[in-house]
Amino acid sequence: GADTMSIAGDTTIAAGAQLNALNGALDLQGSLGIYGALSAPGAGKVFTVGGSWTLDAGGSFTTNSGRVTFDTNASAVITGNTTFYDLWVNESGGKTLNFAAGSNQTIVNDLDLAGGEVDKIVLRSTVDGSTWMITVPSGMKLATDVDVKDSVAVVAGARPYILAFNSVDQKV
Repeated sequence: GADTMSIAGDTTIAAGAQLNALNGALDLQGSLGIYGALSAPGAGKVFTVGGSWTLDAGGSFTTNSGRVTFDTNASAVITGNTTFYDLWVNESGGKTLNFAAGSNQTIVNDLDLAGGEVDKIVLRSTVDGSTWMITVPSGMKLATDVDVKDSVAVVAGARPYILAFNSVDQKV
């Protein structure tokens, strides 16, 4: 729509720079590097990332109660400790996400991971055998056709459920 910023290549928000997308939508078809400040699209607005995600220690990401969706089947690396309001990865053709070893991704509200029956969503550490963490709120989270290795799920609150269908936990 007219209120959508679409960028075909990689996007970098430089240190000291700010991008406020609260009232619009972002369609980033490449990778995103946040070294400055990004205020994400708000609830009900689209925010898609086609490539990798980097949140530098000096950068900031404000969720604005919006959803970040990794919307291509291209492999991606998630670097930094990011707090997402909603995080969705829905690719029936499969997708590999490599999380920086030792990093923690925090989900405030909703986590939805859905791959294909044959081509799963593959979640790995950037260093084989080194853990990465995901912190999820209480309540049910959904994972369908996912293959996970080297992950530790941390639950914020009581009664956590990660309901996994046709998924594999690659325990060492």
